[in-house]
Amino acid sequence: QFLNIEDIFYSLNRNLAPEEKHFKRFIISNTQLESIPHKAFGDVTFERFELDDTPNLKYVDDRAFSSTKDNVTSIMIRNTPQLAEMRFSSFQYLEQLQIKFTGKFRLTDESFKSDLPTETLLKLHLDTEGFTSSSIETNALSYAYRPIHVFLDHPELSLKSQCKMLSLEEEIYAPFLAVNPENRVRVNHCPVLCDCSIKWLF
Repeated sequence: QFLNIEDIFYSLNRNLAPEEKHFKRFIISNTQLESIPHKAFGDVTFERFELDDTPNLKYVDDRAFSSTKDNVTSIMIRNTPQLAEMRFSSFQYLEQLQIKFTGKFRLTDESFKSDLPTETLLKLHLDTEGFTSSSIETNALSYAYRPIHVFLDHPELSLKSQCKMLSLEEEIYAPFLAVNPENRVRVNHCPVLCDCSIKWLF
């Protein structure tokens, strides 16, 4: 049965007192949810937002977070194979973003692009399992007007022999590191492909 998230939050907004409308953590895990539309959350605010096991979710309107965008400090996206993208530029105080690439999801040139610079450091954790050459568009990171530390993570429990060799593409990471001296890239628990493609690092 189709889940209408607007109906759920309409009921919360109507029945909760103003001081009860703020939550520390909000997790969406639902196999019927297809979209998070404009004004979906109403006046409800939260600090941590997680999408996990939402296989039919195809669209997230960034305007849905208009009331809570300044409260959100952490976002996690996992197991959303139909969701192609999501914009994070409005979250000026976002400190941590965790993404596990499954299905269509990718970081686009619009993901972090904003006319409002922020000094808030974003720790961007990207799970390299499911990571492909099209997971990050060329300017996705360098268009962000904020410092970012990128962590290319692979589960520690996985055998090294199962790790896919990572390629650090110059067209993505070189401009990202050049645009802000605070930007960093760190590779955790997975080997990097060492050939002429990474000579730009030296």
